[in-house]
Amino acid sequence: MNIQLSISIWTVICFILLMLILHFWLLKPLLQLMDKRQARIDAAKAKKEARAQMEQEQAEALLRLQKEQKAAQKKQFRQQIEAVRAENKKAIDQAREQRLEVLDTFRAETKAERAAILDKLSAHSEELAKSFADSLLKE
Repeated sequence: MNIQLSISIWTVICFILLMLILHFWLLKPLLQLMDKRQARIDAAKAKKEARAQMEQEQAEALLRLQKEQKAAQKKQFRQQIEAVRAENKKAIDQAREQRLEVLDTFRAETKAERAAILDKLSAHSEELAKSFADSLLKE
């Protein structure tokens, strides 16, 4: 087997030319295409992360709003409870006052009736004593 120098040189030159042609017409466009694809992928990832971040912030804002609304409702309920308690206390105090007034009125009426009955008894006591004494004397 003989190695021919001219054919070897031409083979090397053709190989180098093929490599240069493939590099400029195939490899460069392929690398550019891959870079563009990677850039689109990175942009989509960034957009997805931004959307996720925005959704997280919205969820947190909604949660804060719900907590604030709950706190406001709780405060309102407490105020309503306090108002009802105050009304109940006022109603109980009024009922006590009315009870005392009725009791005082009843006591005064009872005292007046007692005095009237005692007056009647004292007025009739002399007659009763006379009739008792007469009935004893007759016997």
